[in-house]
Amino acid sequence: AFAAELEYAELTGASLIEAKAHVGLLCVQSLQGSVDNPRLQGDELSHRNVIMDAAVVCERLWMQFGTWLNHERSLYLCALTFNRFGQWQSALDSAGKALVIIESNGVEEVDRAFLLLQVSKACQGLGNRGSADEALHAADRIAQGFDSQLSRWFLDVRSKLKVADFVPAD
Repeated sequence: AFAAELEYAELTGASLIEAKAHVGLLCVQSLQGSVDNPRLQGDELSHRNVIMDAAVVCERLWMQFGTWLNHERSLYLCALTFNRFGQWQSALDSAGKALVIIESNGVEEVDRAFLLLQVSKACQGLGNRGSADEALHAADRIAQGFDSQLSRWFLDVRSKLKVADFVPAD
């Protein structure tokens, strides 16, 4: 892990202490699948770049030292982060890699549904409404099998996609 933190520090020009703090925060968040932390909401270009770089380093850490599930979820964090900052193609690429990991290793329908929400958002950002609708409807179909607590979480995440003009799922 130290090598990845050192790589991050060199990549971003941050001190090693700052790198450890950012990578630690992002690794914890990758387990939670959230970039809603107020510390990650800045819109300054340097802030955005550091956060995106840290998400990529976090993904490398989980790929090297975690399970396939940790790696897949760190790619979800990357997709969330890239979508947050309008990096639509990078978000789509990260979500796509995560979906391939799931298909290659097992059944993880909950993660798949949340990844499809990020695919939908990225496709919407890229102006590809057909693919955005398709991903959203696929996520909705999976979510129909969720219990009430998971359904509330899914609907909360879905509501933040700003997809009010999407066609409702059948």
